[in-house]
Amino acid sequence: MHNKTSTPGVTRLLPLSWLREAGAGLIVACVSLPACISAGVLVYSALGSQFVPAGALAGLFCAVVGGMVAALVRRSSFIVTIPTTAPMALVQASSTAAVVVALQGDANLALLVLPILVLMAGAWEIVFAVTGLSRVVKFAPYPVIAGFVTGIGLLIIINQVPVIFDERSLSALVQDLVSLRLVNPASLAYGAFLIAVMIWLGRAVPRIPNLLAGLVIGSALFHAARVLLPGLELGPVIGKISIHSIWSWPPVEPEAVRAVSSFGVLRIVL
Repeated sequence: MHNKTSTPGVTRLLPLSWLREAGAGLIVACVSLPACISAGVLVYSALGSQFVPAGALAGLFCAVVGGMVAALVRRSSFIVTIPTTAPMALVQASSTAAVVVALQGDANLALLVLPILVLMAGAWEIVFAVTGLSRVVKFAPYPVIAGFVTGIGLLIIINQVPVIFDERSLSALVQDLVSLRLVNPASLAYGAFLIAVMIWLGRAVPRIPNLLAGLVIGSALFHAARVLLPGLELGPVIGKISIHSIWSWPPVEPEAVRAVSSFGVLRIVL
């Protein structure tokens, strides 16, 4: 009798638990998707503007595959896995830029070195975990960690501020400000308004992921302005993204080995 009475109750609870799991997954996806796409754009922009669409696509793939791997190796059902995109993307972007310089501006070859760089970082983390060296993290002073994260935020701001002003580099922006000239006031107003909306949403409606809201609202306003005000220039778009291009990359092994054989590249990868 006990089994018969408890089974319907369990059956009624299953759909509710599935809905909770689906809702939690949707929220995590909404938060991580725009962050991963922007991280991919940040990393691949070090290769040149023509690689930005591929960066957005790489960020999308990383969000999907990373979520699958995190779900398979999870150790607790009470912890939500969120990609730490900003610090890793900044480190990858700076390393990629250094590889491009070491390869004398060959961005295509540097792109093949990037997976080796990421795999090497993962290998070092495994070594730290197996040897117990990772335990030294608990001795890191909190001000050092806070300063490191704050520095990452400042570097991202420095990298993105020229984009809001519709300039290619910080030096060009400084020259514009010294000469009291704005290249594109509409782009500045659009970017400032979007930042203000995201900050307001984060405080007024904390349940709504402000990263996702910024992506949706910003894209909607951008394309609406293009339709209603065709003469208004708010900056370029990422560009056409082809899913099939992810499978058309050249073979990694021979070219990447040739690139890593260079002492300058090998030093950066290690």
